[in-house]
Amino acid sequence: MLIKLRAKIRFPDSGLELQWARICLLLLMFVSGPASAADTPAQPAPSLLTVEVRGRIVCLSEEMRQSYGANVPEKHAHDYGLKANDGKYYSLVRTASSEALLTDTNLLSRTLILKGRVFPKTQLLEVVGNVHTVRDGKVYELFYYCDICAIKSSIPGPCMCCREPVHLVEESVK
Repeated sequence: MLIKLRAKIRFPDSGLELQWARICLLLLMFVSGPASAADTPAQPAPSLLTVEVRGRIVCLSEEMRQSYGANVPEKHAHDYGLKANDGKYYSLVRTASSEALLTDTNLLSRTLILKGRVFPKTQLLEVVGNVHTVRDGKVYELFYYCDICAIKSSIPGPCMCCREPVHLVEESVK
């Protein structure tokens, strides 16, 4: 059990502040009792399958409507994921590495290469590492670049330094 104490009692010109904090901590430990099973740290995660997947970003709901007749309304919030070249669908775990894939519509028409981890008993893909694209048989690294600050980022939006817009760059992988 984790409890954060934010109150701070000040005793002018005395060393009682530290003693008061110790008393509160001891009292809290006494009242809360021994740690329960819920307070014990989680077991280490099992080793996750690391994959490299080629495919395109699609709206998963629209794909399920087209492929399986899912009852998806015409107007809906898009839930983007990856349709792999082998036909598998992956939902993307929202991380800094996947943010561009979930928000930048410029990436929807591109064939991508994503490296990531697939969680057990799911089709959830956590993108790790750089995002690559394939064009005319060549592989390119995708990133956002600020011309003013010369900063590369995997995240679209304003530059983290100067707050000016960044632009998407495809750089040939050697």
